[in-house]
Amino acid sequence: MKFMDNTGIYMEGHVKIKEFLTMEDRELDNPCRILLDKRNSVNPENLSIVIARGLSNQNNGSIYSMAFGTGGATIDNAGNIQYATPNTLGNASLNNQVYFKVVNDNSALTNNNIIIIRHINGVSFSDVEIHCVLGKNEPYGQIATDSTGPTSTSTQFTFNEIGLKSADGLLLTHITFNPILKSSNRIFEVVYTIRCNVN
Repeated sequence: MKFMDNTGIYMEGHVKIKEFLTMEDRELDNPCRILLDKRNSVNPENLSIVIARGLSNQNNGSIYSMAFGTGGATIDNAGNIQYATPNTLGNASLNNQVYFKVVNDNSALTNNNIIIIRHINGVSFSDVEIHCVLGKNEPYGQIATDSTGPTSTSTQFTFNEIGLKSADGLLLTHITFNPILKSSNRIFEVVYTIRCNVN
């Protein structure tokens, strides 16, 4: 008699965005303002591809970058916010990507960005915790826009969608939210957690 192991893999995500006045406050984990604390959506097809690549030690088998966009929400004339549906099917992408940062700490491009694995012995899940820091004056050269289009170079950066990507551009997760404004004198840390549960 043959026995089949029907193991299931369940993945869920959560995003927290913290605002700090100084890098020292961040490094010391001083009190900060929480700008977003929300669950996110995952792309099951693309995640399955990256997991298979990682298990077989092939290229592009890991999280590589965090992408930021401006197509996650729109505001109508009455001030109502309409959220875009997260893109989690097939060959998906952000609705309007405007910036990205490398978060894979095997790359020389990370600069304060790290990925941490958290696991407790005896449980069937592990957390992948991605930390991405937007420093003061970052992103550089952000273009301010209004209803007529680009207007000037700005010291502010507004975004309302975030996604994690593999090095070859597969969108693994996507979240949309109220527009968040980052001024040039503030530091943001995005803590993006993916829980991998096998049971």
